[in-house]
Formats: sequence, C-alpha cells, structure tokens
Amino acid sequence: MSKRKSNPILEMFNKKQKKEQNDEEKLNVSNVLQLNSDSPANNECNDIGVLLETKTIFTDIIRKHLLTNPLIPHQNDPLPYSEHLKKGNIVKYYLRFYHFQRFSWIIYSPFKKGIYCKFCTIFALNKHVGAYKCNSEAGYLVKYPLISFSKLIGKDGALIKHENTIYHKNAIEASKDFLKIYDRPELKIINRLDDHRLKQIKENRSRLLPIVDTIITMGKQNIPFRGHRDDGNLLDEPENFSITNEGNFRAILRMRVRAGDDELKNHLQNSSQTATYISKTIQNELIDILLRYLNKDSIREDFITFVDVHKVNLENLENDDEPKITGALLGKTVVKIMNQNGLNLDYCVGICTDTCSVMVSEQSDAISEIKKHTKNAARALCRSHALNLVLSKSANIPSIRNCFGTIKEIIAFFHSSAKRNFVLKQKLGSELSGLCDTRWVERHESLMFFNDNLFQILQALESISTWDDVTSSSKSYCFIRCLTSTDFIVSVKIINLIFTITHSLSKSLQKQSLNVNTATELINNTRQMIQNERCQANITFNRIWKTILDISEKLNIVPSMPRLSVKQTCRSNIPSDTVEDYYRKNTFIPLLDAIISDFDQRFDKNTVPIEIVLSSLLPKKISQIDTEELQRVTSHLWETYSELLNTNINTYNNKNIFKSEVEIWKAKCNSNNTIHGELDNIELLKLCDEDIYPNCNFLLKILAVLPVTVSSAERSFSTLKRLKVWLRNRMSEERLVGLALLNVHNDIEITPDEVIDQFAKSKNRKLDLIL
Repeated sequence: MSKRKSNPILEMFNKKQKKEQNDEEKLNVSNVLQLNSDSPANNECNDIGVLLETKTIFTDIIRKHLLTNPLIPHQNDPLPYSEHLKKGNIVKYYLRFYHFQRFSWIIYSPFKKGIYCKFCTIFALNKHVGAYKCNSEAGYLVKYPLISFSKLIGKDGALIKHENTIYHKNAIEASKDFLKIYDRPELKIINRLDDHRLKQIKENRSRLLPIVDTIITMGKQNIPFRGHRDDGNLLDEPENFSITNEGNFRAILRMRVRAGDDELKNHLQNSSQTATYISKTIQNELIDILLRYLNKDSIREDFITFVDVHKVNLENLENDDEPKITGALLGKTVVKIMNQNGLNLDYCVGICTDTCSVMVSEQSDAISEIKKHTKNAARALCRSHALNLVLSKSANIPSIRNCFGTIKEIIAFFHSSAKRNFVLKQKLGSELSGLCDTRWVERHESLMFFNDNLFQILQALESISTWDDVTSSSKSYCFIRCLTSTDFIVSVKIINLIFTITHSLSKSLQKQSLNVNTATELINNTRQMIQNERCQANITFNRIWKTILDISEKLNIVPSMPRLSVKQTCRSNIPSDTVEDYYRKNTFIPLLDAIISDFDQRFDKNTVPIEIVLSSLLPKKISQIDTEELQRVTSHLWETYSELLNTNINTYNNKNIFKSEVEIWKAKCNSNNTIHGELDNIELLKLCDEDIYPNCNFLLKILAVLPVTVSSAERSFSTLKRLKVWLRNRMSEERLVGLALLNVHNDIEITPDEVIDQFAKSKNRKLDLIL
C-alpha cells in the first residue's frame, strides 16, 4: 500500500476530537464508579449487572473495557446455582467454570448472580448500531441476566440457542469493527473525509478479482500456466500471434476480455507495466497465498509439500562426495519441513510409514530421528503397504507368478495397438485396465474383470490369430495356448478367490475417515476368512475345481498336470493321485499358508501399543469389560494419559477422578444399546461430550487421529505426475508445491477477496487494495 501524505489540518482535527472524546469518557467512567460505590460490585465498573441497573451510558471507553477485560470468575471462586423441583425433590444446578471456557462471550455479574452475553448487551441493545439490534424476545443474556442454570448446553440449551441467533453473530461482528476503529480512530475519520480513496480501493480490488479467480481455477483444474512467451502487454497482439504460444494463463485472460470483462480490460489498458499483476512473480506470490486456506471442520489427511531431499540436505557436499540418503537424513528433513510450515511437533501423535529398512531399522531409521522431536508420537504401521506385501507373497508360487505375468503381457498386447484394442472392444465392450503395482484396489478389480471375461478375451485373441500381421497373429496364438492351459486356469481362479476376500479390505484402507479400530477389525476379519478357507481347503478347492472343469469343457481341453519326476526340484513335485489333488496340494494350500503366515507377521507384530490401550475406551469394547478387568484397563489408560500430557499429574486425587470418569463413561455405554455398533470418529467424539468426559474425550481424539495408512499422501504423486511433465520440467519447487496443493485440495473453498487482502498486506503495492 502506498504511503499517504499527512494533512496538518486533519491531524489537528483528529487530536482535538480525540481529546474531547477521552475527557467525556473519563467523566462517564467517574460517574459509573460514583454510582457503584455502595453496590455489591466491589467498586468495579466491569460488573455488567451494575451498569445496566444504574442505566449507565455505554461510552466507547466502557465498551472497550468490557470487551477486553470481562468479569470472569477464577476457577476456585464460588459460583451461583439455581434450584428446581424434579419429581418432588429440589435439585441444584450450578454454573460451572468450564461454561466460561467453552463460551468465551459469557460475562459474569456478581451483583445479579447471573450471566450476560458481553457482545449482545453492549451492541445489540444500543441504538447507534441499529443494524445489530435484537428483537424484543431477546431477554435473558441481553436485557436481563440468565439465572436459571438447569439447561445451559445441549441441543435446546440456553447458551447454545443464543450462540446461534443472528443478532448474536451480528453483535460479534459489531464488536470486531468497534475494536478495530477504536485502536485506529484515524480510519473512521479517513473513511468519512476521503470517499474518493475508498472508491479507488474498491475499483482496484475489482481489477484484481478476475486475475485471482483465473489463478484459482487453473490451479484446481491442473492447467499449465506459462507458454513460450509470458511477458509484454496482454492486449497488444505480438507479431506472428497466430503461431506464438503465450500460455494458458494469458490466453484465458484474453478470453475474459473478449467475453466482456470490462473491469479486467480497463485494468490492463490503463495500468502501468509494473502494476498489471499478471507477471510470473505475481503469479507465484498469489499461488503461495492460496496455500494458506485449510479446512478444520473434520478429520483430514492433507498433503503439505513435495521435498527435494538432495537439495535440502546435500547442497554443502564436496564435488567428489557421493550423495547418500539415509534414514536419519530423511527424519531430519521431515522435522525441518514441519518447523518451516509452523506445525507444532508436540501435537504429533503418530508417524505412519511403510516397513522398509530406511524407515524402521533399529540402528539409523527415519522414525527414530523424528521421535526425538515429537515426544508424543508413536510409530504407526501403514496397513495398505502391509496388505500389498502380504498379497505379493502369492507371486512366490511359480504358477501364480506366471499367471500374473501372462495377464500383464496380454493387457500390454491390446494396449499397444489401436487395431487390436478395437477388436477387443467389439468382443468385450470395454478395455482392459492394467495390473497396477502400487494401487492394489485397481489390481484387484483388473484381475477379477479379467477372470469374469476370460471367454471374450479368448475370442478376441482367436480373431487376431488369423491376421496377416505376423507379429500380432503369432503373439495371439501363444497367448491362446497360455490361457487354455490347466495351470493358468487354476491359478487365475485361485487368485480370484483370494482377491474377492481381500478386495473390501483393500478398498476400505484407502478411506480418510477410517479409524484404527475399524481397520484392525477389518484386517482380523479378512484373515479369519482366509483361515476358514484353509481349514476347509478340500471343500473350497473342490468347488473351484468344478468351475475349472466347466471352463475346460467349454474350451474343449482336458485338465492335466505337469510331468512329475523324482529328481525334479524347480517346482512343486508333491506326489498326487489326481489332477485336482495335485493343484490343491501344490498351488492352493501353499498360497493360503503363505498369506496367513504373512498376515500374522506383518500385522500382529507391528500393532502400536497405544492403539490397543486407547481402543479399550470404544463403546463396543468398554461395555464388555467386567469390574476386575476395568481396574487394569483404567491403570493402562492413566499411564498413557500421563505420558501424553507429559506432566507430573500422577496424584491420588487426579487418578481417582480419572477412574470415576471412565466408570461413568462405561455406564453410559452399557445403558445405551444404540452405540454398541461402529461409530465414525466424529460421531464418537460428539457422543463422548468434552464437558462431561474431558479426559476420555481427549484420549479418543488421539485414537481418532492416529494414522492408518499413507494412501492419501501417496495419491499426491498422481498430481506430481500430471504437473511435472517434460514440458514443465523446469518449474521451480515453490510453484510446483503451490499448484500441487491447489489441485490436491480442490474441495477447499477459496474466497478471492481474502486472497487480495493477504496479497495487499504482504508488502507495499503499486495500487491501494485495502485501507
């Protein structure tokens, strides 16, 4: 914002008016103190009840005092109560200290022994802010104190209902405006005397709006910005304009001007070359500002940034040194980036990675380095990686490995030729999706689709095998021989059975809303289903074998097994009486055993202890714990709670309070049969009211945010692949991260006016954009 020249006459007027205002308000405050000298308010002019009783005029200085120094009782001060007749008995309901903590707008009146809303009492009843005036129904908390404390919170609670009224929200806005003008009274005078400047600011902001809106849209849609030429006057067409690529950003701005955006056209025509705000530097500044908008309404897994580890840590290496990335170096990089983004490491409760040695080795791993700076963080297993590794064990069986290889080659065979793909679409009605090595949900669906459409794929291959094209016909003939072999048919049917069982688990592990307990239960259920298939292996494989016989009959082939030899060691060679018996013993049972063994090794041994302890608070579990077991569970919970708070709170009274709270929470879970089912994180935290169960709510929050997988973070690589293409390979890291965040978090609403505010405050601009 450009610096304005001072006006001596205006300054003299300001000083005189401010002096007269202060003298008048000091006199009013003296009158208030005089009036209250004999009242129970202890000669304090911040008792709102006394001020209303004496019909004191709320001057600006009194308003400022009440807003910034409200009368709030201390934690140990006695608070009033109200008596109510319940079923023939008198019940006392107390005003509690936590009410003041939760509702920051409450102000206490010892004189009236009740509470008011400081915003509404000061502004909603004041005539000079008529736009914020409340209606006649707003009595308690505004005109009169609230002295009945029987129902303060809850759906129909007095405080909740008042907090949601329109006049309360308007009064809060009025208080913010008042404090802003009170601290800078010159704004009020400038706004009145300098209407031309306000008009100019409004015009300048309207000029910038289409530019900001274009950047937001392009960032969210992952549209490249720059072209071969990205400078000069936008409205002056360069030579050879028809063959000059100025980039999408300038092209879209041109389109907006042609479509009738007069504000943008006027800005580009009349602004100087240094104040058009469309250069690559300004683009980067606006992109950086757009990153700062985050959603706090729900539990999220948000991508933060891409990091060039070599650039961050290895810039000081000598020319001849070999750049090596170690686990400790990765850990230090994570800590450094977290600090740069202003993230408090004390609030980190989980570190989720895969199980590679760089991350989890005992000597020098990334997690150990991060935990040095995160006192409350626990290592969390990425269950998606673990499941992928479990299913990868199937590739150790030769026939299963060969089956996967054949399917990959067939898919590549069709994808590499539009002519072949056309034939496949005629027979199948759609294309074949690839067996993705990293996204196992797609791998599941691709293989199951291949299994269901095996006959149509064979028909397409048979049609191609008659072509004159030697390459296509010979390859398709080889593929037909592979697909019609007993070994392949058995393998694809066995894999289909396993993938049918694990598909639901693989898909669920991709969800952001999945909590630790639900994930663990899904994993255990999936493992048990595979174990059941192993226990009844004969029955299950007999069912599969009947399907294989039907397919063989339709394909006119005879099921057979490989030749057996006493000295053969390169593949399974278990003696078998029948073909069915051979494949059951050599393929089906070994595959199930390998998967079950890997389930136990990768999941049970990597379970985080804090997950087991905190999950005991879940309604479904705590309701089944007996009294004796509850004592042990409570002790473990107390130890975990003390470690998380990192304070010496292990006193007898605090522990007893914690124990009582857990018992009350268990009683609630026992009495309410509707909560014994699975609840998501948000529903559970709402059920465990923070005011009634503060400690249990705190521990359940920790459980809710413990990471389950790193799937959300790894999805950012899809964005990176679309952004960092060969035409945009020279993009700076700052711009790359900004555009990636806009694209990844495209569901977050961004207000252009707020972006302009941040842009104007970041440094002095050529145009005035804010007061």
